[in-house]
Amino acid sequence: MLTNRMKRVVRLEVLAGFLLLLVACGLAVIASINSQRAYDLVNKSMRIQNAVGELYGEMRDAETGQRGYLLTGDPEYLQPYTQAREQLAKTQQELRTLMADDPAQRKLLDQLDVVVGQKMRELAHTIELRKINDDVDAIATVKQGQGLHLMHQIRYLIAQMDVNETGREVASLRGARHKQQQLLWTITATTFLALLLAVLVVREEARQRYEVEFKNAALKEQMQQHLSTEAQLRQAQKMEALGQLTGGIAHDFNNMLAVVVGNLEMALRRLEKGLDGADKFIRNALMGAGKASDLTKRLLAFSRRQALHPASIDVNACVQEMSTILSRTLGENITIKLALGDRLWHAYVDRPQLESAILNLAVNSRDAMDGHGELVIETANAYLDDGYARLNDGVTPGEYVMVSVSDSGQGMSKEVLNKVFEPFFTTKSVGRGTGLGLAQIHGFLTQSNGHIKIHSEVGVGTVVRLYLPRSEPPQPAPLAQHNGLVAALPHAILVVEDNPEVRTFVTSAVEELGYTALQAEDAESAERVMAAHPEVSILLTDVVMPGPSGVQLADVVTKRHPGLRVLLMSGYARDIVERAAPGHDNIRLLAKPFTIQQLAEALRAALNDE
Repeated sequence: MLTNRMKRVVRLEVLAGFLLLLVACGLAVIASINSQRAYDLVNKSMRIQNAVGELYGEMRDAETGQRGYLLTGDPEYLQPYTQAREQLAKTQQELRTLMADDPAQRKLLDQLDVVVGQKMRELAHTIELRKINDDVDAIATVKQGQGLHLMHQIRYLIAQMDVNETGREVASLRGARHKQQQLLWTITATTFLALLLAVLVVREEARQRYEVEFKNAALKEQMQQHLSTEAQLRQAQKMEALGQLTGGIAHDFNNMLAVVVGNLEMALRRLEKGLDGADKFIRNALMGAGKASDLTKRLLAFSRRQALHPASIDVNACVQEMSTILSRTLGENITIKLALGDRLWHAYVDRPQLESAILNLAVNSRDAMDGHGELVIETANAYLDDGYARLNDGVTPGEYVMVSVSDSGQGMSKEVLNKVFEPFFTTKSVGRGTGLGLAQIHGFLTQSNGHIKIHSEVGVGTVVRLYLPRSEPPQPAPLAQHNGLVAALPHAILVVEDNPEVRTFVTSAVEELGYTALQAEDAESAERVMAAHPEVSILLTDVVMPGPSGVQLADVVTKRHPGLRVLLMSGYARDIVERAAPGHDNIRLLAKPFTIQQLAEALRAALNDE
């Protein structure tokens, strides 16, 4: 512990250091003021020197313009003279302002003004003589040497001003340097105090650092807890979305399976009892299966895995053709207005999917307006820039064709807007929608390298904008040269399918259509069948199978049989799109599930090379 005497000594040292610090601060302030004054003087001198230099340059420009005009008579040469005469008065006024507190410089400036005035009158006189075509007298006036003498006087006076300002700058800098030396001595005298204060600061900093580290550790622990809570929340949201998706799929498929199973059971009962009317129940079962097939296609569209067939299309023509269908679909109480853009670009998109999207949006608008209101469909060229792309994930900057569908309906809240692309989410009453419409459109546009944007206000209405990638107009297709269509019969079809039930159905369907059907359960057995039956015209194969895939099988057998057509089947369209070998004109696609009619059309198109 410190004694009372030591404490008093410490207090005196601190007080002395504090007084020294005050003195140093005072001297520093004075030195700073003096340095600023010196800087201001030097800056003023430099401004005067610059202004004097500008004045001399303006006189030179005026003389240059006069000489050019005297020699050529072209008024264009007078431009430097005219500009110098206009600027000269401003420069002289600036010098008067800068030299207002310096009598010696002001006296030189008064002399300079007189000489400058004489020189400008001499220049003006010769120019006027030249204007009246008296170029001889003008040149003679110049040769008299009066103008040359005046320019010598101007240079002399400017040199005197420059010498005076240079002397003032040197004096100011010397004074500032002297004050800096005084400040240096003062700083040296207060070094001890600075060291003492530094020790105190270091101790205080160490204490504060400990407190900060302690608080940071507590904050990190809180952040870890927050991140853990967020991760749990995200996982819960994912599980909720997955539950909603699977629940919706299960609900819709159970309904459709009830239709299929129930009708088939009714048909079976009729057949067992020998009663008529079984065909009606079979058709109902097929209708239910068709709805199930449509649902799978919409789910593939939502997941961006449907097989698209994009082409360069005229969007205005598409919308105009759709307007007639929409008028019948929406009813007479919905007014449809078209605002089609002029010189609209073509878009690279699957036209049937675009028409389906527009129809979906129109039906949503009708329901939002309760069957009464105005529906506006607009098209326009659009450019989405980098700023827009940064604010909207998945958008590529570039040129697009915009199709907007707007209504005057009830609109949507922000909470609803955040969920509109979720599968099976709907605000409609039970039985009026599946909740897959906007999710399907979103998937279709994303797969097409496009974009969808929705703006809605409660009580005002909704605007949905579809951005379709721009393309060049399609080139006219050359006329195809055919040696004649291939007849449907007789042809041998090799069916390759690992699922026994599906293989039995496809084989039966092929035979039902009048073709000769051969079958194999995998790629290896298919190669053996092809070796034994080279007369096979079409290889009808599944894509995903144990062992080599359907695409790999097609690669092998088409090399051995160049004329063989290949028809790929898959229940997952992305397999077809991503795995189909590029550059094979004889390979075609058939998405499962398919009807016998669709199979017949696909086989005939393959045989006819359509």
